[in-house]
Amino acid sequence: MKQENPLDLKLYGVILAGGTGTRLWPLSRGLLPKQLLRLTERESLLQMTVRRLLAFIPTDRILTITQSDHAKGVRKQLQGIDRTLATGLLVEPEGRNTLPAIAWGVSVIHRKDPGAVVGVFPSDHLIRNQTRFLSGVRAAVSAARQGLFVTFGIRPTRPATGYGYILSGRSLNGTGLSALRSFHEKPDPKTARRLVRSRKNFWNAGIFFFRTDSFMRELKRLQPGIHRTIQKITAKNYLSLPRLSIDYGLMEKIRNGAVIPLEMGWDDLGSWESVYQALTKNREGNASRGTVFLQETEDSLLIADEGMIACVGLKGMVVVKNRDSVLICPRDKVEGVRGIVDQLRRESSHLA
Repeated sequence: MKQENPLDLKLYGVILAGGTGTRLWPLSRGLLPKQLLRLTERESLLQMTVRRLLAFIPTDRILTITQSDHAKGVRKQLQGIDRTLATGLLVEPEGRNTLPAIAWGVSVIHRKDPGAVVGVFPSDHLIRNQTRFLSGVRAAVSAARQGLFVTFGIRPTRPATGYGYILSGRSLNGTGLSALRSFHEKPDPKTARRLVRSRKNFWNAGIFFFRTDSFMRELKRLQPGIHRTIQKITAKNYLSLPRLSIDYGLMEKIRNGAVIPLEMGWDDLGSWESVYQALTKNREGNASRGTVFLQETEDSLLIADEGMIACVGLKGMVVVKNRDSVLICPRDKVEGVRGIVDQLRRESSHLA
């Protein structure tokens, strides 16, 4: 029996590499965003994303979009995998959220290959099960070819308040997909518990599939200003684009959105708690990277990006050290890191 070639999917990929990941301070900074960090493996999250896609998309069909502050680092990491990837780098003068970035990438592909199917992938997420991921991609490409706008919904394992949620509707008969109803931004604990109780609600992985002609048609109908501007991009007119996510600017307004439920070992690594959960623990429940010495310490995350960390008598703590800063906080208080970064920015500190 002939073995299927994954590249027969004839799919284009758009990688979004413009985020900052402020909740992973002090390792993540304004000029060193989360996607460029090596958090769980020897390669960065961006490089892991690229290698994941190269299993079914050739290098000349991959575009990566970043902003000017990060362009040098992104280009270097792409070239470290394959120099061809750097020729597909699009650099925003300033980030305008996901819809303008995606619209720019899709318009480039549409001019070259009208009617092509595009997959959009965040560069800063972890996916542990490549087999299930690829199975979901195949189903999404098939549905997108029929004109649907498809997104992956991750089955929640807990009432997480750090993730956005997708609310699905009726089942689309015979497809394994559900109709997309709406999106819900990061909820409070009570709302998160309510959302998780329903089998129709999912974590939002930020992964989308659609035909380029379908996307451009809906963009013109729903966001004519963005559609008009991306026809001829310049640094000046790009800055006139609104800061708008694809979730609310497009996906929630269309009539043919669909959700594929998946369990693929997904995590957006959006906080130090999620990094702790992703790393291997020792017998005492500690997860560590770098040079770390521990005594009477349990259930803690210890990361020494430079130098050394020594801890005695800690329980349920996060300690992260780099060249010029140290973060120390309980694991159940890691969402407060964003407030530290906001304070540093108000004070115009170079440490932000």
